[in-house]
Amino acid sequence: MPVILEWPQPPPPPAAAGPLGRLADAVGRRLAAAAADPRLEIRLRLDPAAPVALHIRSGPAAATLVGREPSDLSGGAYWFLEQLGFLFEFSCEYPPEAPVTAFPTLDRTFGLPIRQRGIRLHLNFVQDPSCFSEEEFEAYVDRLPTLRLNYLLFHMYPNQEWFPFTYRGVEQLDLAVGNLDRKPLRPDMIGRDRILVRDHWFPREFEDIRDPRALRDAMHGRYRRMMARARELGLVVAASFEPESVGGSFADRLSEWSAAPAPSGGGEDGLLADAWQQDWSGSPLAEADVRHPILRDLAVGRALALLDAYPELDELHLISREGASFRMAGPEAYGEELDRIARRFGLPPGCLDLGAIGTPVTVADPIVAANPRTNPYWTVAEGETRHATVTAVLRFLEFARDILDTPSLAARLARDGIRPVVTVYAPDPGTVRLVAPAAARMLPEGQAFHLLADYGARDITRGFPGWASLLPKLDVGLVTWLEFDGSMMLAQDWGDALVENIRTARTLGIDTQVVNYWRVRSNEHNARAAADAMWDPDADPEALSEAYFRALYGPGAAALARTAYRSLEAATILAKERTFNVGFTADWVVRICTEPPGYYWRHLHQVGTAYREATAHFDALASLASQAPVRTSSRGASQARYMADLCRISALHLSAVHHLQMAKLPLVGFRLWPLPAQDPPGLPPPDFLAALLREARAGLELEYEYMRILAGWTRTCDEQGQLAMHQQGLIEPYEELVAALARWVGQEAGRAPG
Repeated sequence: MPVILEWPQPPPPPAAAGPLGRLADAVGRRLAAAAADPRLEIRLRLDPAAPVALHIRSGPAAATLVGREPSDLSGGAYWFLEQLGFLFEFSCEYPPEAPVTAFPTLDRTFGLPIRQRGIRLHLNFVQDPSCFSEEEFEAYVDRLPTLRLNYLLFHMYPNQEWFPFTYRGVEQLDLAVGNLDRKPLRPDMIGRDRILVRDHWFPREFEDIRDPRALRDAMHGRYRRMMARARELGLVVAASFEPESVGGSFADRLSEWSAAPAPSGGGEDGLLADAWQQDWSGSPLAEADVRHPILRDLAVGRALALLDAYPELDELHLISREGASFRMAGPEAYGEELDRIARRFGLPPGCLDLGAIGTPVTVADPIVAANPRTNPYWTVAEGETRHATVTAVLRFLEFARDILDTPSLAARLARDGIRPVVTVYAPDPGTVRLVAPAAARMLPEGQAFHLLADYGARDITRGFPGWASLLPKLDVGLVTWLEFDGSMMLAQDWGDALVENIRTARTLGIDTQVVNYWRVRSNEHNARAAADAMWDPDADPEALSEAYFRALYGPGAAALARTAYRSLEAATILAKERTFNVGFTADWVVRICTEPPGYYWRHLHQVGTAYREATAHFDALASLASQAPVRTSSRGASQARYMADLCRISALHLSAVHHLQMAKLPLVGFRLWPLPAQDPPGLPPPDFLAALLREARAGLELEYEYMRILAGWTRTCDEQGQLAMHQQGLIEPYEELVAALARWVGQEAGRAPG
């Protein structure tokens, strides 16, 4: 089954020829397995001078694909295979329903205006590839080109920077995998047999590694292999880190080091001998002083160490911390700092709208304004000004520019041809709008500048008008979302929002677009919607979704599939708007976001009702999909049942949170929450406690049912991580509440009169 490579003379360099050879092998294997006629032929022709990015022409027996770049040919080849009946998913792929006897007649061109289309890996939760087995990680990387993606970014959080680095004799070994801290999994937990580790949730191959240096080296080796694999497939490979944040070992020494001579000279501030952090707030700050030369030196050292550790990199990203704000004494102090920045960078009068920056924020939604505990990482709360967030972003931009202008790093980037990227993670559109005019002047013209500007694709799109002053000068990139981490315990669909986000960004000229996510399984439709929109943003989105749903669920079920996913998207958006963080991972639901005043009961009911409606649509879809031809019915009905169950457990979780609040919030009034370490005297009456116990037990039973349903579907590493997270982050603290109430009821009942 020939797949023939062609290119002009001289042949392309190995960096291009290698990925093309692997592409030819991969396409040839698939075609050979599916084709009934061995004479069918595909020619892949690389032509940098081609008039369009990609041209595909095919007749019954042969097809020719001409692309300007290897990634254009790769995307075109997998697009063409889908015209033959293949279906490529985020979690798997499916062969055609029937043998391929002939090629369709096609003559298509693609402009591919979004040149970098890819994934930004959040490597910090137990559901993401940092906890995959090596086999699953390899398979995941291999699937990205089949979705026509050509870009992979590894984000390394503080304390999850997997590369050797030593500064002033202190080695960076403050490292952790995931966010469960190696806590052993209970043998009696629901679904324990589905989690394929011996003791605690961890990459299986590394479960026995306890020495921090050995663990760092093992993870570093794995990431190198995955980066090399991505490069071999023709993907652009990037890595990012947060230069403002430092690990615990370094943070503990900053005060000592700041009293000693700085390695890079004094700087305009001199040295902070009395305190590492500036003292204008009167309390420790969330961030170190980014203007201090030692922190700059640390950041440059980390950047160079990262480049040494990962020679496969094409790009190095410096990213600000999530919604960080720099707290100062008051408006005058902020004004002085903003004035200093304006003078240094020659910002013209009015570039910083000080009036708008200093205006207290009014949250349009009174429900959100009244429940700040459910939104603990939003950056600007009701009544606050944007002084803190604007100052933080501008200080980061100054810091990033100083890092990139350091001669040793600038020379290294230039020598190795590595593109530097500055990324701002500011999930507040108002902050982005206010800093944009200054950012366009503070960074060099043409600087790659990426924005992660809100917590969802739809919200980012709404904020696009605030990006306008950035676009003429900087090479702006979009970072958007396949899923929202605050809804991680819930089913999520963002298909229409993603398409609108990507298509709108394209009209603004944004040609680098990447998506965040944690789970692979359950994000199939989100990933497909994003991939289709990035590949051909000018195509009719209804036609794209129709083709996908027909392939997955069968021609007769496509309309119902659209209804089901849009029903889920409505529930997803409602959950984020009305019950922000109700599905966050770890123990946030029990410990944090249900703190007083908690969620409004009517909103928990409203969102739960929306998920039950989506459940009914997916149940109907499963029934209809089962009537399709054999292969399609098997995969389509199974996926529909899976999505129905994810919607079903989402509704269960929302009801469980209702019961949790009924049991927990009264305890707050008696100062019995957080649960005391020892049982206190003078407990409330036993009848009162018994009523709370009934509520807690009812909610816990719903979460047990959630676990039973989820365990029935658990196969892959991301599902195993989700199951482990639900057990240790929600079930076990919920059980602690039930146990305390049961104990108190028993104690008081024993002492009650008569």
